[in-house]
Amino acid sequence: MQTLYRQITHWHTAAKRMANVEQMASGTAWQGLQQSTGALIKLFLQKCTAHLAARGQQLKQQLQTANSAALRLQLRRALLKYKADYLRSETTIHFYTDAINTRTQTDVAAMLKGCDVLCNVCMQTFLEPLHKTAPPVITYLDKGLGAAIMKAGLRLWDGSISPVALIKITYHNLVRPTAVLHECGHQVAHILNWNMELALLLLQLLKDKDAQVAKAFAGWSSEIAADTVALVTSGYGAVAALHDVVDGDADMVFNYEASDPHPISYLRVLLNCAMCTVLFGAGAWNNLEKEWIENHPLAEADKEAAAIIKKSIPLLPLIAQAILQTKQKAFNNKSITELVNANLVLPAALKKFEDEMQRRANHPNEYLTANSLKIVALSGYKVATEKNNIEAATENLSQFLKQLGGKAQLQYSLN
Repeated sequence: MQTLYRQITHWHTAAKRMANVEQMASGTAWQGLQQSTGALIKLFLQKCTAHLAARGQQLKQQLQTANSAALRLQLRRALLKYKADYLRSETTIHFYTDAINTRTQTDVAAMLKGCDVLCNVCMQTFLEPLHKTAPPVITYLDKGLGAAIMKAGLRLWDGSISPVALIKITYHNLVRPTAVLHECGHQVAHILNWNMELALLLLQLLKDKDAQVAKAFAGWSSEIAADTVALVTSGYGAVAALHDVVDGDADMVFNYEASDPHPISYLRVLLNCAMCTVLFGAGAWNNLEKEWIENHPLAEADKEAAAIIKKSIPLLPLIAQAILQTKQKAFNNKSITELVNANLVLPAALKKFEDEMQRRANHPNEYLTANSLKIVALSGYKVATEKNNIEAATENLSQFLKQLGGKAQLQYSLN
């Protein structure tokens, strides 16, 4: 009895401590969230833990009156289940609070809050015309090469449903945030059920050309969809940033696994360049494509990857055109470029936008929010094409994110 009571008390006490969710992340970190999002998360996490505390109390009371070996055996089984449920809830709680705790430094908190706003604008661009609601977003900082998302609406470890999207942004890309727009693309495609529709489109388009290529591209549809969202909202900067993440040695660039939803990196970069050509005509992406091919001789690929690549390359213009210009049920029988005006991120349009911004003395938050995707596109284009402006462009983008996140009244400048 003593052993059982000790264990029940231990896990019950831990559950009660965890239920105090405000203590699971710093005050500065909580303040770094948008107010409505912070309140939503606190309520969600409190609900996730409240039932655990109540169940623990109930187990303790039942143990007090357990007067037979059979009842004590039932309570032991209940204890083991309670322990397992606690650990699942703890995984959920810590996933959120660890993410929130990346906002303990005020400048980083402001930039991440700015990324939250940017993500919301991106998703609203697709969802509002279709009368869909964009979920709240929490971006968080982590190590590594690539971004990631835990989509809103997915079931979590403890069985609860995530009320927000949590998007990982890597430290190296915090001031080059096109990757978070890619992750927004995953959320948008999930809400609109575009992944399956795009997979079927690619399968139908390619099956008579080559069955292996058709199957491969259909299997890559979710990542292709996300890449396309990033491209049409932030232009060539998204392609250059993608290139810099997936570039590497032959093992990385030519890696192919049939179950991997990510395209072979070699083809992924070339497909994005082909989509730029469809959208924008000739430009810097053609030079990137040429350099990519020169840096990664196809002779370095293994036999299976090389076979898919060789058969795919002649089809990339056709694939790019189909992705961008085919009318889709997901977009209310419009193409993605009819739903979202990618002409706004044309290099010429970005230059015109830059001139407009330079004529304005001040840029209040409302203006920056409304034009946030174009600002990211402009910054990304400068980083990708103007070697003497890379540091200035990234610093300006850093200041932009801070203002978008509401830190002081910084005035964004292109100078």
